[in-house]
Amino acid sequence: MTINLNTVLKKQKTERYSSFIIYGDAGIGKSDYILKFIERNRDLQIAYFNILDEYPKLKSRQPLFDFNPKKFITWSLSLIDGISQKNCDALFIDNFDFILNLWSTIEKEEFLNQVEKYFEKSITEVSVIFLLHFDPLVENQLDKKFIIRFSELETQNVY
Repeated sequence: MTINLNTVLKKQKTERYSSFIIYGDAGIGKSDYILKFIERNRDLQIAYFNILDEYPKLKSRQPLFDFNPKKFITWSLSLIDGISQKNCDALFIDNFDFILNLWSTIEKEEFLNQVEKYFEKSITEVSVIFLLHFDPLVENQLDKKFIIRFSELETQNVY
């Protein structure tokens, strides 16, 4: 069964929690898919942040090893500051695997728990979607509702 990303984003507006992970192997086209999805769905207001571009802009240039899950989530939410929450349907955060790979198993679990339960509508109306590639911990949790396999996304109207 394929999953229509546009339908998922619309459904997120009615859900209590507003974030999820799109998960797939490195180099299979997740970023390209999202960029084309954004281009073809101009009726949606979508923001896309490539962390490889955003991290160097940090004023404090916080050392990567000190960028724990809580600080990363807080920083991710700060990206929304420049976006009008009433006009934005979704925020995609891409290429943060270089940070995730520095975390211990406990920190990765903390991050996954926060993605699953922290992004309530009371915190942000904007759906926050993290693009992630292979990690054994995520691989073991693919049955969770907040993780979507990239291979299950419908590509017919995107590519």
